Amino acid sequence: MLKATLLVPDRQHRLPRWAVHDGDGQQVEWIEQHRIGSASATFFRAIAFHPDTDERVNLESTTDLSERLEQIEKFRQDPERFLGIHCPPPGWRTV
Repeated sequence: MLKATLLVPDRQHRLPRWAVHDGDGQQVEWIEQHRIGSASATFFRAIAFHPDTDERVNLESTTDLSERLEQIEKFRQDPERFLGIHCPPPGWRTV
């Protein structure tokens, strides 16, 4: 079973982020809160790591935090059934 723990923001005014831990207490993924355009709703984006390539994968966004945890669990069971958006490595920027 996965568990989400709210992380302390690492800079001022940063939106909340949750570390997702597996049953052994190891951080395996994370969930970020974000806004989409001028929408009034709060969205949650699940970020997972592909078990074979270690590539970061965005598992889409929804307004339901618990549904994001379920999505990560499904991804961990069968990552090949998810298309997702493969994220660039941390620090990578487009010009």
